[in-house]
This record gives sequence, C-alpha cells and structure tokens, in this order.
Amino acid sequence: MMKYEGVKKIETIHTVERITTRVEDIAKTIADILSSLTKSNIDIDSVYEMLYLACIYCKDRKMDSITYINLQHLKENKELASTVHDMLKTIQSSFYFIYVSYSMNNNDGMACIRHKYYIVDVIKNRKEQLTIRVTELNKFEGTSVGRILKR
Repeated sequence: MMKYEGVKKIETIHTVERITTRVEDIAKTIADILSSLTKSNIDIDSVYEMLYLACIYCKDRKMDSITYINLQHLKENKELASTVHDMLKTIQSSFYFIYVSYSMNNNDGMACIRHKYYIVDVIKNRKEQLTIRVTELNKFEGTSVGRILKR
C-alpha cells in the first residue's frame, strides 16, 4: 500500500498504470488515463498545471501566491509545457496530486452535479522510467498534492 504525505484516509476503487521513459509523454499519458476513467475529454493544460504545482511543492515544500502568479505567466507565454518537462527531468522524489472530475446527471428531472476524485501518482523508478498510476477514489481525506513516502 502506498503511503502519501498529508493523506489521512484513502479508499480506492480502480487503478490504471502505465510506464514511460520520456518526460514529454507524462501529461498526455495522464490525460489519456483520466479520459478513459472519466469517459470525458481531459484538458491537457489542466494536467500541466497540476504537474507544475506538484513539482513546485516537491522542490520548495510550499506553494504561495507567487507560485500561482508564475503559473499564470507561464500559461500566458505558452511556456508551461516546456517548463514542466524541464522540472520533471530534475525531480528527485515521487509525487502525487488529486484530480477532481465533475459531471452532471439528470435524475427524474433534477440536475445533479457529481464529482469524483482521482489520485495521480508519478513514481520515479531506478531505471530512468516513470510509472504513472491513476486511481479512482471512493473516500479521501488529505492534501491535494505531496510526495509519495512509501511504495
């Protein structure tokens, strides 16, 4: 069982895992897995945003208003993807982030908005490989980003 920094309670439903050797493929791999689990198109830019925030947290152990200002600047200048690729090449520890998917259902004429949580693990292996693991969550209590403490 994985041990996550900042996670108090976790119950999983379904896991999909893929391995890649190219950091350039990580965001697309995550978006593809999330799209298959959520049955909707996942915006790859939102994946890059979460990867950026996770990398910043793992490097600096904090996120503040400057982090979000820098994120916005990178998005506006179309530099976010290349910046994330560079950060992933130098990241030292495995990390996770929580992705939330929203959907609207129609139940007897009432619109219901539902959300599902997914934990996205980026695991750095010894063989220069990265394991991408996306798990649908039944219950979750904890922080939305952090390091993986134990595999």
